[in-house]
Amino acid sequence: MLSCSDCLSSRLLGRLFGPLSMLLLFAAVLPAQDAISVDELRRNFQTQYKKEVVSIRGWVATEKRVASSSFKGFYLKDRYGSLVLIRTTNALPDITSEIMVTGIAVQDADTADIYLTETKRAPVGKEVEEAARREEQRKQVEAAERRTAEEAAERQRQQDNQRTILIGIGVAVVLLVIVAVVLMRRQRAASLVPPSEIPSPMVTQPPAPVSEAASPSQVDDFKTVRVYKTTKVLPGRLVVLESGKETDIVHLSDQSGRGEIEIGRDSPDITSGIRIKDRSNTMSRRQARMVYTPATREFKLMNLAGDSSNPTVINGRQMSDQEAVTLLDGDVLSMGNVELKFTKK
Repeated sequence: MLSCSDCLSSRLLGRLFGPLSMLLLFAAVLPAQDAISVDELRRNFQTQYKKEVVSIRGWVATEKRVASSSFKGFYLKDRYGSLVLIRTTNALPDITSEIMVTGIAVQDADTADIYLTETKRAPVGKEVEEAARREEQRKQVEAAERRTAEEAAERQRQQDNQRTILIGIGVAVVLLVIVAVVLMRRQRAASLVPPSEIPSPMVTQPPAPVSEAASPSQVDDFKTVRVYKTTKVLPGRLVVLESGKETDIVHLSDQSGRGEIEIGRDSPDITSGIRIKDRSNTMSRRQARMVYTPATREFKLMNLAGDSSNPTVINGRQMSDQEAVTLLDGDVLSMGNVELKFTKK
């Protein structure tokens, strides 16, 4: 059983060691806090360090003095050469001494300068130096990794840009090739006179001149004859009609070089004109002649079949021998049993 003196001793020890234990705990926590630079304090003051406890390591500055009647203080220079004001109620440290200052970050309302209200001061020891060295190494490693990542990202962006440019060039080349092929085909098609290959009645451009020695038996009356001679295409055409329906189109071209085109049934003696294959044999060998005038872009039709055997009929009117008329768009021509409609381009 405890005596009254023992109880009194216990109370005294409790009152003594309670505050002492709190001071020891506070002192153990403060040195463990990492020191920051003055530039970092100013840069992140509003977002991170305002009225917070921070630690700064440095040397007591000799080039700047504190002249104030309202507080006591000194300037601390960190390892980067930046200065910060330390306000304190303790004795001022020795000039040029290296210390670790812990305090509350505050901003002066009048000058907007940032300073520390000192709560703890400690000389720099080996543990602090080692921690600072490790922190510096960590920051250097992070900076190197960040630079490496940025360089890799930049290289990737450059490669993507080059790939995009090459794809664009390839697509442009393909499009140019396609356009060139299309233009070449159109030009080639425009330079050729399209042959007519529809039978009964079959209309074709005449072949190269046939020798007078060739016999009629050598001519196939119903075989399509292709023209390989370069000709000048004229702005007009004849549409073959059967029972009022269009069955074939004859594009007019100047093979004679004189603007003259003769029309007649298929025969070796009809050259430089339009040879119409007529099974009914009602068209004359030299039925009519068309004359084109480039200055006026007009076509004139002259009847060569006379006015008795198989005369040329235009829009229902029979033409007399050697009569010439100017053709208009839509005129209908009858030559024997063959009916043609003239159209201008």
